[in-house]
Amino acid sequence: MSTPCLNLVVVYACSLERAEQFYRILGLTFVREKHGDGPEHLSCGCGDVLLEIYPRQPGSQPVAPVRLGFRVQSVDNVVAELRRIGARILHDPTDSPWGWRAVAVDPDGYSVELTGAIDARPTHPSSAIQAPTTSA
Repeated sequence: MSTPCLNLVVVYACSLERAEQFYRILGLTFVREKHGDGPEHLSCGCGDVLLEIYPRQPGSQPVAPVRLGFRVQSVDNVVAELRRIGARILHDPTDSPWGWRAVAVDPDGYSVELTGAIDARPTHPSSAIQAPTTSA
């Protein structure tokens, strides 16, 4: 089995502008992104890791302000093992633009995104059912 690899870090900031200014000093270059109805945020590739900075809502005190993302060999197997030990699964495995994806919660309340290659998703029984053919 291959070693899991960190591929996503999300942090929350009171001011995107101040956060961008700080990280630019370190040499990072961000682009602004918005996915669907989600908030506009900053995104930067850092080697194999994607760093995203999302806006923190005024007055909010998140319990866990960091979400980690790991590319794993089998999202389904990892989710099954996490369930076995009683971990909370926020989002069951599903197709996403980033591959086969699920989100779990670690014992300290941090969200942990699990992704695998889109071609590593399981074959669902419904995809194996063929429509009946009719003969003329």
